[in-house]
Amino acid sequence: MDIRKFKYFFDCCLGNWVTERTYHYLRQQEIERSRTAFQIQSLSMEQKREVLAVNHYPNQFNSEELQGFNLNFFYPFGKR
Repeated sequence: MDIRKFKYFFDCCLGNWVTERTYHYLRQQEIERSRTAFQIQSLSMEQKREVLAVNHYPNQFNSEELQGFNLNFFYPFGKR
């Protein structure tokens, strides 16, 4: 696998996102709408090392090449 394509995918994921979904419950004749807001940030070198340590991976990886992100959910439209 070309690691550049993998890195490009993670770079494209960064930022603030809002998803909206509609659920249709046919038996109850109900519709439910849902909105989720979240932020995706790159992991720092320290966070990458911490993830490896917590998951008991040996310290043999080059943290520069490892990809990953931090996902935070929030409510940009007021308190819930």
